[in-house]
Amino acid sequence: MSADKKYVIWPIVISLCAVLLSQIKPLYVYFESPKVDVLVGKNVNFYEGWGNLGANLFIQLVNTGDASGTVEKIDVFISAKDSDYAHILTGQSYYLQPESVGQNDVVSQIPFSYVTVNGNSVWTGFVNAYADFSKSKQKKIQDFTQSVDEDINLKWKPNGPPVTIEDDLLD
Repeated sequence: MSADKKYVIWPIVISLCAVLLSQIKPLYVYFESPKVDVLVGKNVNFYEGWGNLGANLFIQLVNTGDASGTVEKIDVFISAKDSDYAHILTGQSYYLQPESVGQNDVVSQIPFSYVTVNGNSVWTGFVNAYADFSKSKQKKIQDFTQSVDEDINLKWKPNGPPVTIEDDLLD
């Protein structure tokens, strides 16, 4: 191979390497981390069912970084000013943002799992947070509903008068 041919091959090899490397993301992108801010709406709806406190709130996750980020869970911490009351409610489910649901689609509740927020984007959702029942509370509720069901079934007659639940079941 002559010296002239060597000089011709190296510029081609270098230009091919440059083209290939230009298709790969810059190295600094792999070391970036997401910059996620949590914005909570002004109105929070608290509710209570069967002695279990819950909260519904509108949340926006704003990622101002270039890298994607994943939110594993959302907890709502509640405390009272003048008492020692403090409680943590775990985000259990959410509803999708309205613009992602079609006009004729049914809005459904989605169990909360990992939520990915892409770089320079916003995730919005209506989050439902509540504490799980303890086993003893589950048993208490199950016993109560079973006794009410039995009381109604004993008294109910087709086309008969309305059924009244005994007062001692409501204590």
